[in-house]
Amino acid sequence: MPDGSRDLIFRLEWPNDILYARDEAELLKIMWGQIGISVVMLPVDAGELTSRCCPAFDYDILLWEWGSDPDPSFLLSVMLSDEIPSGYNETGYSNLQYDELFAKQATALDDEERRRFIWQMQNLVHDEVVYIIPFYQKAVQAYRSDTFRGWLINNGNLDLTAPSSLGIVEPLQP
Repeated sequence: MPDGSRDLIFRLEWPNDILYARDEAELLKIMWGQIGISVVMLPVDAGELTSRCCPAFDYDILLWEWGSDPDPSFLLSVMLSDEIPSGYNETGYSNLQYDELFAKQATALDDEERRRFIWQMQNLVHDEVVYIIPFYQKAVQAYRSDTFRGWLINNGNLDLTAPSSLGIVEPLQP
């Protein structure tokens, strides 16, 4: 602590299948070490880490990753109070105003109105520092319309890993 009464030592854990997490942890360890915070780095099996973190909250600092569709509903749902017991809400964030805004955006029929609710939600979680996001990973996907047909490209989500997408793609006949 700043008054010297106790050393600041934290467990910094991540699922061992996230390839870049060790490098990210090393950088954090170095930076935090410069201000007197010690870090014990622990790559952990994802299943074990999930059982300890969510919703048991048996962790100090986690490095994890979230991804989402172009529609933000799923990612926004992670921070709902109701998701604490499910384990999706691994921070334990609970805010009645956020929960109410989520319900409103989920039923808004006007795109602009929905967008306003979503921005209010984003402002809340940003101002209340629910997560510290060190970077945004780019996800790029490509597809060959000259070689294959059947891509689901008009539904707002071209997900090349989704079985529903890949199950309907067919090669074009030469």
